[in-house]
Amino acid sequence: MPSETPHIVRAGETLSGVAAAHGVDPNVLARSNGITNGRLTAGVRLQLAPLRVPFDPSAAGTHVIAAGESVASIAKAHGTTVEGLMNLNHIHAGESLEAGQSMRISSGWLCPVPGAQFANDWGWVKHDGRTHEGVDVFANHGAAIVAPVAGHLHQDEGPSGGLQFTLWGDDGVVYFGSHMDSFGASGDVSAGETIGTIGSTGNAAGTSPHLHFEVHTSPTDRTANPYPALVAACK
Repeated sequence: MPSETPHIVRAGETLSGVAAAHGVDPNVLARSNGITNGRLTAGVRLQLAPLRVPFDPSAAGTHVIAAGESVASIAKAHGTTVEGLMNLNHIHAGESLEAGQSMRISSGWLCPVPGAQFANDWGWVKHDGRTHEGVDVFANHGAAIVAPVAGHLHQDEGPSGGLQFTLWGDDGVVYFGSHMDSFGASGDVSAGETIGTIGSTGNAAGTSPHLHFEVHTSPTDRTANPYPALVAACK
C-alpha cells in the first residue's frame, strides 16, 4: 500500500521513477497530484496514496427546462438552492429561462471561486522551510466564494489567515479557506451558497487577492492536494 507520507521531489527525478520507487501506478500518481505534462519540479510534495477525498466535480445531472419553470421552482424540485443553480449555470439575476434548454443540477463538487485562476502550488516549500498546505485561488477583490459542498461552516479570524472558514462537508471532507475580505453564510450551508468574498487579509496583506484553499480527509489528517479537483470543477 502506498505511503501516506508525501514524497519531496529531488532534482532529476522523473514521474515514472518516483512511481516505481514507491510501488505506485504512474497514472494514479499523476492524477492524484494534478500532473498533466509528466514533468516534476524539484521541491514539490507528491501525494503517493490515491486521494481518499470523494472528489467527483463532474458528477452532475441535468434538468430540461419546461415552460413556466423558474430557477426557484427547479431548485426546490431538486433539493438545492437558487444561488447554487445560478452559480453552476452562470445565470445572472433577472435572466429568464428558455424552455427546452438543459440546466446542470449538481450532485458533486462545485468550484469554490467560479472564474478564478490558480496553479498547482500545493506542497511548495516556503522561505521559512514550511510547506504550502493548500492552493491559492486568485480572483478579483470581492469575488464570491461559494461552498463546494453542503455542510456546516464555522467562521473565525486568525493572525495569519485573516478572515477564514472551516467547512465540515457532508461528504466527510474538511475544507479550510483564508484571506477573505468578508464573510457570507455560516452554520448549515448548501453547495453553491456564497460563504464569503475574495480578499487579502491576515499575512496576505499587500498581495494579490486570493483564497488560500485546503482540503483534509478528516479533521486530524494532513492536507490532500485540491488541485486535481479544482481543475475538474473550475476549468
